[in-house]
Amino acid sequence: FIYLTFSPKGIFAMKKTLIGNLEIKPKSILEEGLRKELVRQFSAALHDSLQFQYSARSKQTLKEHIHSCNNVFKGLGSRIDGFQRSMIWLQDFLEIDGLHIFINETSRVLKFNVEHELMNMTQKKTPIPPPDNGVFIPLFARSEGDSSAASFVGRTLNALIYLTEPKYTIYSNHGWYFYSGEQVCGMKTISSLRNAIGIEGLVGIEKLLSCKIKSELSRFFKFYTNIQTYGTILEQFRDAIFPEWKCPKGGVTIYETALKKVVKLMSPMTKSFCRIGQFQLLRKMLKTELRVSVDAKVLHSCVVANKGMMINLAQNAHTKSKTIDTLGRFSDSLVLCGLANPMATIFMHTNSLEGLPSLITLFVIHSMRELTFDSDFGALVGKEDESIDGWLLVAGVATVLRQFNAAYTKSLFALLGQYLKCSMASHLAKARTEELPRISTEAKNIVIFMRQLRSISDLDSSILFQQVPQHLMEMIEASS
Repeated sequence: FIYLTFSPKGIFAMKKTLIGNLEIKPKSILEEGLRKELVRQFSAALHDSLQFQYSARSKQTLKEHIHSCNNVFKGLGSRIDGFQRSMIWLQDFLEIDGLHIFINETSRVLKFNVEHELMNMTQKKTPIPPPDNGVFIPLFARSEGDSSAASFVGRTLNALIYLTEPKYTIYSNHGWYFYSGEQVCGMKTISSLRNAIGIEGLVGIEKLLSCKIKSELSRFFKFYTNIQTYGTILEQFRDAIFPEWKCPKGGVTIYETALKKVVKLMSPMTKSFCRIGQFQLLRKMLKTELRVSVDAKVLHSCVVANKGMMINLAQNAHTKSKTIDTLGRFSDSLVLCGLANPMATIFMHTNSLEGLPSLITLFVIHSMRELTFDSDFGALVGKEDESIDGWLLVAGVATVLRQFNAAYTKSLFALLGQYLKCSMASHLAKARTEELPRISTEAKNIVIFMRQLRSISDLDSSILFQQVPQHLMEMIEASS
């Protein structure tokens, strides 16, 4: 950098020169060299710093991983800030827009590595387009500590997934915690990550999470279509509890019989919903960080102001190419500002799956018997060392239902409301002869699940109160 502060005098005095028949512009060569060196050092810093070692996974190794991630993110953030300040300082001597060069080149490096990681995830081998300004981005060998990732972006994503492992942590209030209450991964961690890899880096990780969710959804739908032997059971169950607005003649016995027949499906469904929910809640945290820390305040204000106009434009124009391009650029701005709702994302087009609300109803009933409500966390929690977490299940179920017509969600609430009425009637009958609380733990958990599902899906409160009477809600809140 000291050399660069003195050498420009001679370079700027010679605007262009000829070497044979070749015209050379020294200033352009200087700028290109600066770009190449920035790309090389920035790529090397990300590759060398974002290295994570995974030994046998346990609660103790997770604690070590927490300190490792925090140190890596803070150290890398300081180093990247040094790069940016150096470019800003140099622009006064070189008479170039150093900050513009820094933003462009670092964004290119991050986007390039995200695309490379996406190719690794989808196992598609598409040619990587050449750089538009002649500055090539280096690719590094896979890390020995995490050979499944093709780049530093994939390693960072895997580190976040390990930090939020549901076997050792609980999600509550924009963060993951140990059962003891110690925070594992919260907004402070995500903020440190943003300082390290920037907004484009967070957007890239969110893109990879979306790819993982799509893969998990495809796996779940394939699993559902392969369980044809349970189709008759679900059909008989639907017929037995019809209509949904009143208790069936068989009462709770119908549900117990159906649960015994499909109990083998509960474990794979729990794993699938927890994985989807974990990825969605990570996306939610990343979106929150983008929204609260956006640097371009003017862009953020313009996006918010024009959001309604763009929605009307999308509804009125379907095929105009200019309109589609405008909406595409506006969509990119929404993503960068963190204004898109991750829980409203439709990841794939799906065919109708008969009996899915009935199966999810049985799954919720089964799961709520294994969970307890922790008032300190405000969440349904399982036993320690079990890979089940209430908020993850809620987010997973909400994401699956979002891929279908809204009738699937209404049907699930109706079926859960019907079971609550049957369960409450059966429980009150026993409570007259035995010393039992007025509200069973199972009923409390189901109502809590329904409230959290309504909240995270951003549904109108009427969908809940139509199925659960107000006085029952008040009884449950009073007994909590």
